[in-house]
Amino acid sequence: MPQPTTADVHVSVPLTNISVAYMQEGPSVAERMFPRVNVTKQANKYYIYSKNDFNRVQMEKRGPGTESAGSGWTMTTSTYYCDVFALHKDIDDQTRGNVDAPLDLDRDAAKFLAGQAKLKWDKQWATDFFAASIWTGSTTGADITVGTVWSTSGSTPIEDVAAQQTSIMKKTGKLANKLLIGAEVFSILRNHASVLDRIKYTSKGVVTAELLAQIFNVEEVIIGWTMETTSVEGATGTQGFIFGKHALLVYAPSSPSLMEPSGGYTFVWNFPNSNQGQSISKFRMDKLKSDRLEIEFSFDCKQTAADVGVFFASCVA
Repeated sequence: MPQPTTADVHVSVPLTNISVAYMQEGPSVAERMFPRVNVTKQANKYYIYSKNDFNRVQMEKRGPGTESAGSGWTMTTSTYYCDVFALHKDIDDQTRGNVDAPLDLDRDAAKFLAGQAKLKWDKQWATDFFAASIWTGSTTGADITVGTVWSTSGSTPIEDVAAQQTSIMKKTGKLANKLLIGAEVFSILRNHASVLDRIKYTSKGVVTAELLAQIFNVEEVIIGWTMETTSVEGATGTQGFIFGKHALLVYAPSSPSLMEPSGGYTFVWNFPNSNQGQSISKFRMDKLKSDRLEIEFSFDCKQTAADVGVFFASCVA
């Protein structure tokens, strides 16, 4: 056998220029869908104006020397409450003392915690907004126009969305401007015959979210790529998309506004020593002989106008 061997001249050590970690990219779906309202109190009230009063024709002909017709509107209030969500990662002294390059335990822990906050926000948003029972215009796959889900031949997703957009406009005077589709819905729509027919005479042959927005007459189509591991720690990994095989058509302004409806808002409490409702801190845990990195995030995903949204449940098989 040739001497010296590879093992004699090289001791395997971790590479310093690569590593493998699964952190999801891009902004969260929750951040893109509804405006963020930064608040200075953990709980408070906001006003709701009567939709009926604002859209009822109340002007009357005025005769000479007579008073004009009088009117007004009713108001109610609702509340928000920003829970504080938190998670920590401990780095013990023994592990820190034995760490090799390229590992940076503090950096990795901070990135891990930030990713967890993003994942929690999307998961909570889906729980609070992405369900059929939440929206006045809720529908199911069996109820869409031709009685077939969008993965079925002969289905009409463009017409189905247009019909619900008209329904929202009729009830509220607002044109739904955002369409959130699960990743599996996007996979179907990008190859749907009716979508491909709309673009066959254009120079762009790839169906993107921007192109779908034009086809569905909305400002933005948002694809719910966020995935999660659903298996418990230690078990064989099982993953799935948080936003599943569903879609949500909704109206939301670009920023928080007075006297303006929105399908929902995310109220974010800027608690002491936080930045935009989040805080990552590092402190010593002497009892554990460890350094602790901890993240806090305080928010409330709050639906504020049920009638400006339509949920398409299980719209693909």
